[in-house]
Amino acid sequence: MDGHSAWILLVTLILLLGVVWQGVKGENTIKPDYMTLLVISLVLLVTLAGIGLYGAFVFVEESKAWLHFVEIIVGSAAVGLITLGVNSQLQSRALNLQEQEHLAQFTKQALDDKVVIRKRIAQYFAEVTQSDKLRNGWRNYLKVVELEFNKEKENAKAKQDEINILKERIADLESRSNETFTDESQEPGNTYYKAKTELRRALRAKEEELNGIKEQLIPSKVQKFREDLIEPFADLEGVNLRGRNLRDVDLMGANLEGAMLLNADLNGANLKRANLKEANLFGADLEGAKLYKANLLGANLEVANFQSANLVKANIMGAIIHKTNLDDGILVGANLKATNLYKASLKGANLMGANLEAANLYKAIFEGANLSCVDFKNARFYRTNAMGANFKDANFEGADLEGAMLVKTNLEGAKSLTVDQLCHAGSLFQADMDAELKDMVKKQCPHLFEEPPPE
Repeated sequence: MDGHSAWILLVTLILLLGVVWQGVKGENTIKPDYMTLLVISLVLLVTLAGIGLYGAFVFVEESKAWLHFVEIIVGSAAVGLITLGVNSQLQSRALNLQEQEHLAQFTKQALDDKVVIRKRIAQYFAEVTQSDKLRNGWRNYLKVVELEFNKEKENAKAKQDEINILKERIADLESRSNETFTDESQEPGNTYYKAKTELRRALRAKEEELNGIKEQLIPSKVQKFREDLIEPFADLEGVNLRGRNLRDVDLMGANLEGAMLLNADLNGANLKRANLKEANLFGADLEGAKLYKANLLGANLEVANFQSANLVKANIMGAIIHKTNLDDGILVGANLKATNLYKASLKGANLMGANLEAANLYKAIFEGANLSCVDFKNARFYRTNAMGANFKDANFEGADLEGAMLVKTNLEGAKSLTVDQLCHAGSLFQADMDAELKDMVKKQCPHLFEEPPPE
């Protein structure tokens, strides 16, 4: 082998080592472009080694001429290989630089206070980043963010459990028929007033804490209200629509779980089959709204206006319905089990076949309402005003009628209604009921059939 061959062989060896080093440096595997260079280098190395051995042992003139020709070809290939390797390195570095510049645009989002935004950014770049080193960095960051996200979810669940306990305590307090707890005096020394005020203050504080945690967990698309999100079957979980004008909007089948809809105007809105679980509708206007089979489980409907709203077969179980206006509402077959209807107004409402088991009806107004076939099992009617209401075929098993005003009501066909229950009522003036039952009540409590004094 002469000097030229040795020189070319040395250059090829150096290039081969450089390619291998660049291909595996900081990576778990050799990349495809480096693999191509490695194969070419190996082919050249084997070729030059064969030529060198041939020139060293075969001392004929023809072989020397052939060796010189091959040296020129292989030398040119070596120069091309070097150029290819350098160009590949430059392109790779340019690509990494562009990728880093692109990532820099998302630095603000990656450091956002809201963990859900950081989680989504990390998930995205952990998959699409081309550089193995950067991609691994994003994957490690994603693990950290997911731990924080899961911790916030656990905190939210714990807060919700605390809120549910407070709601149960408030409902239990307000459903008691003892005068100590049903007196509405606003004097600071009143036992009921003080207990209720403290519990509600604690409840508001916990709800604010929970809303703060939810802000960390709710997807960014619903953090800021956008008109284009208001459409049927929209995912608006936790959205803040406080005070918004949403008259006649079509949100059929939409997910509004945990949404903030305080004082929102939803007059005439289409919310059929919408999910409003644990939504806050305090003071909202839903007059004439369509809520057929809507889910209002545990929702806050306090002081809201549902006049003439369609709530047929709606699930309102466990909802807070304090001083809510449901006049002329259609609640046929609705589930109001364990709801708190304190001072709610349901004048002329149609609740035929509805479920009001264990409901708190303290001072609720059912004047002229259709309550036929309603299940009032274990419900509390303390001071309920049901003048002119139709209770035909309703179930009163275990119901407490203490102080209930049943003036001019229809109680014919009522189930599980006893003399003892009726004798605790406030008035049965001109009430219609089965003749045998009426006679027994008149014997024990004749004063209930006298015209009550004006309030």
